[in-house]
Amino acid sequence: MEKRKFAREQTKIEDLGGNKYKSISGNVSDMITADGNDQPVHFGRTISITPEGANNWKMVIKKDGKILSSMTHTLSEDGKTQTIKGTLRIPVPAILSAMAISRQLRRIASRTASML
Repeated sequence: MEKRKFAREQTKIEDLGGNKYKSISGNVSDMITADGNDQPVHFGRTISITPEGANNWKMVIKKDGKILSSMTHTLSEDGKTQTIKGTLRIPVPAILSAMAISRQLRRIASRTASML
C-alpha cells in the first residue's frame, strides 16, 4: 500500500489531561474525551476514541448512527509521525459521482489526444 503525505492538511491535537483532547483542523475545533463513547462533534457526526496503549488510539466516526470510518492512530515514540490505518466508508452517491467524473475526464482526455 502506498504511503501518502498531506503537507497542507494539518490537524492539531492538544492534550488537556485526563484523557481529554482538543482537536483543531482549520477553523473547526472539537473537545473529545478518549473514553470509547460516541461524542457529538461538528457536521452532525459523532466520534469515539478508545486508548489502546500509550501511543495507540482507535477512532470511530459516525453520521446518523452509521460508521463512516474506523481507524487506529499510532504516534511514533518521538511524537513526530502519526500512522493511521483503517477503513473509510464512502456513501454510494459520492462513489457514483466520483465514477461519473472519472468517465468524463477519460472522455475529455480521449478527445484531446485525438486532436493532437
